[in-house]
Amino acid sequence: ATRVSPLAAMRPAESPSIKSGSTGRLILASVLTVAGFGLLGLGMLLGVKNNPQIGLLLGLAGGALSFVGVVVGAVFWIPAVTGLVGKLVARTGASGKLAAANTVRNPRRTAATSTALLIGVTLVVMMSTGAISARHTLTKGLDGQYPVDVSVQSGDLYSHEGPSTLSPAVANETLAIDGVRHVLRVPSANLGWGDRSVGIQAVDPTMGKLVLNDSAWLASLADNVLMMGASYAADVSLEDGDTINLYAVTDDLDVSAGTLPSDVPTTPVTVRISDDPSMVVGPVLTPATMEKIKPDASALTMWIALDKSADPLKTTDAIQDLFDGKQAYVTGAAVERAMFQKIIDTLLAIVVGLLAVAVIIALIGVANTLSLSVIERQRENAMLRAIGLSKRQLRRTLAIEGVLIATVGTALGALLGLGYGWAGSLTILSVMGDVTLSVPWRDLALVLGVALLAGLLASVIPARRAVRTSPVEALAVD
Repeated sequence: ATRVSPLAAMRPAESPSIKSGSTGRLILASVLTVAGFGLLGLGMLLGVKNNPQIGLLLGLAGGALSFVGVVVGAVFWIPAVTGLVGKLVARTGASGKLAAANTVRNPRRTAATSTALLIGVTLVVMMSTGAISARHTLTKGLDGQYPVDVSVQSGDLYSHEGPSTLSPAVANETLAIDGVRHVLRVPSANLGWGDRSVGIQAVDPTMGKLVLNDSAWLASLADNVLMMGASYAADVSLEDGDTINLYAVTDDLDVSAGTLPSDVPTTPVTVRISDDPSMVVGPVLTPATMEKIKPDASALTMWIALDKSADPLKTTDAIQDLFDGKQAYVTGAAVERAMFQKIIDTLLAIVVGLLAVAVIIALIGVANTLSLSVIERQRENAMLRAIGLSKRQLRRTLAIEGVLIATVGTALGALLGLGYGWAGSLTILSVMGDVTLSVPWRDLALVLGVALLAGLLASVIPARRAVRTSPVEALAVD
């Protein structure tokens, strides 16, 4: 405004020519974008190589630089994308052709409006993508770390002695909790061979398949077989196919000299070693074999499987309430998942607030753009009305224009948000293992639907003003 001289402003003139952007802006945007995405890629690479601290710093710097570059250069590429989409819209009829032409008439204004929406949508989709990727990655990692959804362990677990709090009655109470599908009581005892003593559990193969997250290793478990993982077997110097004589360890039994008294009963078992990474429990026997060696073995552990449709927060809280004050510890994948879910739900609640802000930005920005377009094209709209354009067609033109601007900003923001969300997930979560990159389809559909609705609503007031002005009155405007 200050660059226009008073004399020039007093002379009637056509609308000033509109430039899409300067060469300096293009160079700056290109440098920032290329350098930013380079740093972002380096941050992801360091994150995958288990150096998350430096990777996170580089990722943050790269994300900031690249996004600034994208926003600075928006005046070049957003009108171009809008024009390409507009060519498809133009095939729908006269209103579509007019709307497509109007959106690229002032590229700076179109870019500014779409960029404002793009910023909000990018942030919303980035956080949604990061949250759902974190949830799936953590779920996969927890399933590999814990054999069951929920494990309840008695306070006597490590001594394998004393009364068990995990009685059949308690198991039935647990099974009655809403969301609990199966419950398996797991007896355990201190058993030994030679001069070695270890805690061994007894798992029923049939019930184990119902409660274990991955029960493939159970196929090798049978009577008179001792199952154990490869790493555990290496620690106790056993190999697959070895035969050992198991006996029940008691307080008065002394085998430190390496000899077992002749009156101590033993049961020969065959060692079977599983290379399956899902076998994260210790050495395991069948209940029948445990009964022969230690008939009075107590069930000091209880494994619980939850319904797939169960709310892990509510179900695990109910299980923890049941064992509150009973000297029992509740752990497992579902418990950890419930804790992380609380954090993720908080992040998603923030996303909902950000989405509301993005909607407000869309409504105000698109409405302002359309209002200015109506004012600037008052005589043009009047001429179109005079040669046969109906009020309904004019309303449709402005509605398509609003939806086109909102859709382009939303779609581009969604793509950027997905990219930044995946980059952040790889940088931060790779230290936990393999990262599961996920797409928040529900959130994407919600964001796109809200943006379309916002574009339609934003066109209502400008369209009302446009159709209320008569063609004669509008053509008389100087």
